[in-house]
Amino acid sequence: MSPVAPCCYQPPNQNSPAPNPWSAQCAQIAATTLSGEQSTNIEIQTADGDRVTLSSDIRFDSSAIAYEQLGRNNAGYRFQQGRVVSTTATGKVELTVEGSLDKQEKREIQKVLQTIFKMVKSFLTPRPAKESLHDFT
Repeated sequence: MSPVAPCCYQPPNQNSPAPNPWSAQCAQIAATTLSGEQSTNIEIQTADGDRVTLSSDIRFDSSAIAYEQLGRNNAGYRFQQGRVVSTTATGKVELTVEGSLDKQEKREIQKVLQTIFKMVKSFLTPRPAKESLHDFT
């Protein structure tokens, strides 16, 4: 965990004709970041030497900050806590073919890719435990 550090301060505006009724200070309590990148290449070679390559690149970045703020005006104090979360993800999928595929090769490669996509989807999709399914019957 990071040490507590000031992250904002709103002093009264000296140039404003009306005084600022609020004065606030806050401190960053915790911050974390997470990044990842994955590249995958799947290569299929046919019997007559044609080559099909499926490439994917995925990158994600995520960060979270928790903070506390104490504000004061003429009437008293106001305390707030908050969190700021930011997430971005980018991905690219590319299919390249070296050679010329006949209709049969295209059908067979399509079946292979569909099987791979089903396996990935099955892996990424959470399934409830069999015991918890009985709770809804």
